[in-house]
Amino acid sequence: MKQLNEKPAKRVIALTGGIGTGKSFVTNAVIKANKAYHGYRDSDIILLAPTGKAANRLSEATNPVSYTHLTLPT
Repeated sequence: MKQLNEKPAKRVIALTGGIGTGKSFVTNAVIKANKAYHGYRDSDIILLAPTGKAANRLSEATNPVSYTHLTLPT
């Protein structure tokens, strides 16, 4: 696993928005497109969430793609 301060080898997308703005829809569309176009598997895609609640919602919306709750130092 690479350290956060290293340059990522792949593209990173940050998706934000309020309730009901389509974040889950867009996330699933991006996952589906990358699987179809680039041949990615579920294990090639990692999703990050800033809170436990967001991570749970992300997991529900995108099963079986991996996700993690991102903990940042304060």
